Amino acid sequence: MANNYDPLATDDDGTCEYEPESFLGVFAEAYEVNSIGTGIVTWRIYAQFANPTDQLVSVFGDLESPLELSTTTDFHQEPLGGTFAQSINPLLFPTYPTLEYDTWLTIGSEDIFGSPTQAVGLNTFTFDNGGDLASNAQNGGSWFITPDTEPTAFPDEDGKVLLAQVTTGGTVTFNGNILYRTAEGISPVARDITLVFPNDCFTDLNSDGVVNINDLLIVLSDYGCVAADCSGDTNNNGVVGIDDILTILGTFGDSCY
Repeated sequence: MANNYDPLATDDDGTCEYEPESFLGVFAEAYEVNSIGTGIVTWRIYAQFANPTDQLVSVFGDLESPLELSTTTDFHQEPLGGTFAQSINPLLFPTYPTLEYDTWLTIGSEDIFGSPTQAVGLNTFTFDNGGDLASNAQNGGSWFITPDTEPTAFPDEDGKVLLAQVTTGGTVTFNGNILYRTAEGISPVARDITLVFPNDCFTDLNSDGVVNINDLLIVLSDYGCVAADCSGDTNNNGVVGIDDILTILGTFGDSCY
């Protein structure tokens, strides 16, 4: 797997060179606040990549590393919606406005105009009725696409690939694993990914629901400020310094509400 692989070599002597990991983690963004009622938020869950030529292929769970998508309340499920994004017809939104906030799974696409997401080994009955999704059986379960069939399985200009949309008033937990494919035909696997949201984020300085580059820019533009009301002062010590930058970086990607 090394860039400088030598088929004649017999030992790893520390000179192997590898590409940096492209997968950076998963995060959630608020798509619509109070979407179907007060306190109900529609979230979108994304995988983040550094390499735009990589493509997300599968989200999966097995006995070793279970898959879970759960909420402390219920997931909103629309009668005209479905388990996957390919059930969503945006042309129906004017007549059925809450259809836009259905809960569904995907690999990249967000409606009927994308390539279908497939599934194997997933029991979605409970999930389709507002409950949790889990896969921890010996044979496992997955939702996936066939490689090179879905353009939106490749990262967008921000490095994001959509995994799911969920609408709920509760705290959401995602545990799972992903498989992605590089342009060289290598298929890395990232296991035991965990995301819990929303969070009470004091580092969401612009209150847009996520700690991201915009919050970091606020701190950088305010760097050196010494006053009681410095906008980049995350720890309220009266000065914007390196501690505030590290705090933003340490919570980067957190979803807030």
